[in-house]
Amino acid sequence: MYEERVTKGKIEWPNQARMAVLISFDYQAEVGSPTLPGGKTNYQIVTERQYGGRHGIWRSWDLLDKHGIKSTFFVSGMTAERYPDSVREIKARGHDIAGHAYEHEELHNFSREEERQIILKTIEALVKISGERPLGWRSPKVLISDNTLELLVENGFIYNSDFLNEDLPYVLKIKKKELIEIPYTFTTDDAPLYSPINYPYGVPRNVLGIWQDEFHVLYEESRKSPKMLIICLHPYLTGRPSRSKALDDFLSYIRDFKGLWYARCIDVANWWKKMGY
Repeated sequence: MYEERVTKGKIEWPNQARMAVLISFDYQAEVGSPTLPGGKTNYQIVTERQYGGRHGIWRSWDLLDKHGIKSTFFVSGMTAERYPDSVREIKARGHDIAGHAYEHEELHNFSREEERQIILKTIEALVKISGERPLGWRSPKVLISDNTLELLVENGFIYNSDFLNEDLPYVLKIKKKELIEIPYTFTTDDAPLYSPINYPYGVPRNVLGIWQDEFHVLYEESRKSPKMLIICLHPYLTGRPSRSKALDDFLSYIRDFKGLWYARCIDVANWWKKMGY
């Protein structure tokens, strides 16, 4: 299906940075919310996730602005249609807009042609609302099908962020074309950290500690070779007041460390291509 070209850490970041820091968001709001048995609407989940599109996304931007950080927002096409002002604001504030399926579908459940149409509908929705064509992709639940990577390169995507097997980006070679893989991890994702709301999970101070520990290990390792920290957030989760404080405290905490490159995923992908890694 694909071949890998991995650098084994023999890279450099812009301005000799020790670590790239990527703060990314999956933005689907209530789109694709799971239902109750029998297909009935689960209003508990739907209304919780609506908070992301109504309030959480805006609070998240204000935090990013406070720290001077540009991010990547992986946006579902239907979410863009339901919350168009928020998606236009993503572009206006200089963030990277990437695809996150149309209706937050699990792509492995569809035929190749059905999946192609999902990708095309996602592109169309994001271009219509933001005026910007997405060049990056993260699949819902980071679950791809056997066809996803081929369909992404066929439709002009530069990078993907679905795999969990490396600390640094690498190249996926697919039918004589290349796709930059920017690895993701559940370790720093707010969904598994906040969703089981029983101790020790669901507590912002504990999540802050996990992010700090992840940062410290990678920063220490970056003495020998450059590293990358990636965090995945959801506006309906981290956009809540107490949880947003955990993100604020984390960004304040790492601010004084030297040699950090705060990058959007598209910046990392473009750098990787430019350097020929």
